[in-house]
Amino acid sequence: MSDALERDYVLRIARQMALFLARLLKVKEKNDLDSAQDLLLSAYGDMFGIDRRFVGYMRPEQLAQALGRERSALFAQLMAEEADLRAMRGDAQTAALVAQQALAVLDAVGWGDDRLRMRLRESARGGIVG
Repeated sequence: MSDALERDYVLRIARQMALFLARLLKVKEKNDLDSAQDLLLSAYGDMFGIDRRFVGYMRPEQLAQALGRERSALFAQLMAEEADLRAMRGDAQTAALVAQQALAVLDAVGWGDDRLRMRLRESARGGIVG
């Protein structure tokens, strides 16, 4: 894929992510956590073409290679939303696992967004994993 096409594709996903986050926030504000989880889990396939059920079976390097650097960062942001939602639902252990997976994806692409990393580290400390 050419650089221009790749940039356009990443920008399109970034816009989709922004719209998705706005929808997710509205659903969470209504305290409809089941609908929020359904919306969030479908976003993996809708935005990235990856079924969320298989993410845990993939190595971070595989995800990074399949998605590329910028898309991997957006994917990790989606995982941060999932970790937050799982914590809201009282599942601290799964929230921590998802956050750790997202951090590993960021590490695989050398992404340095300190705010996202800090948010994920907070979630990763929420449960005992490993």
